[in-house]
Amino acid sequence: MAVRNIDVDTAYRAVVTITTTGRTVSEAVKGEFEGSYNPFESYSRHLEQEKIDLRKNLIERTVEKYKSQYMPNAKPDADFGKLMDGEAGEQDFQEGVIKAWFEKATADKKALAKESLRQLQYEAGRLLRYVHDETGHWGKPKDPKTIIKGRFLKLHAYTWDTRWKSISTYNLWGELSALDKIISVSAEIDDLVNAQTHLGALYEHLRVREPSEFYKKIEVSHPTVKSFRFYKNGNFEIEFKVEGQATKAAELLLEEPEIQVEVSFQ
Repeated sequence: MAVRNIDVDTAYRAVVTITTTGRTVSEAVKGEFEGSYNPFESYSRHLEQEKIDLRKNLIERTVEKYKSQYMPNAKPDADFGKLMDGEAGEQDFQEGVIKAWFEKATADKKALAKESLRQLQYEAGRLLRYVHDETGHWGKPKDPKTIIKGRFLKLHAYTWDTRWKSISTYNLWGELSALDKIISVSAEIDDLVNAQTHLGALYEHLRVREPSEFYKKIEVSHPTVKSFRFYKNGNFEIEFKVEGQATKAAELLLEEPEIQVEVSFQ
């Protein structure tokens, strides 16, 4: 059976129509069910919840669609549900409203690049070990030199569950992805707005569960990275092919340089 293609706005309004019809039927027969169970009322409530759930799902999927296109490394800070609500408070869904917000929010490319860097630094920053320096500062290191040793970027990632004596990596995907992107930007492989992940071997390694295999040095194919290694004590290191590349990655991870980038929207 052939199905006619319709846009999501039309599909949503079809559900709203069905919901409204169900509520109308319930109200029309209310007098017939005084003091007893009204099946149409239950049906109406079910449809209303279906409408709410559908709208929420459509908003989430549409936001993700335009986020991946316009700001893959930054977070949108808008309540899209409220943006689409009418003056009378009715809950509507309009894909165009979401697209228009992203187009306006990403018009200032330099600001978008800075926000993308801020988000990547925040996520990758969870791989930094807190320090107490001579100024009395306690927290993430401020000096890039403190996380560099030769060609190595020295970080921290708990992977060994001492209670269950097993490898645990489920909470590292976001941090490592952000670090991967910072490395690619520092190596001028990508720009901040559209930075992608390139260390595929790193993510494959997160699935390894044999300690003797997991805690060994892994060579990778990458323009600037030579290898990586996790340690049971929580240490984690990235080895670069050239010492200066480790410095560039550390500086971008900890500092916010003057951003002069060109970005392109796919």
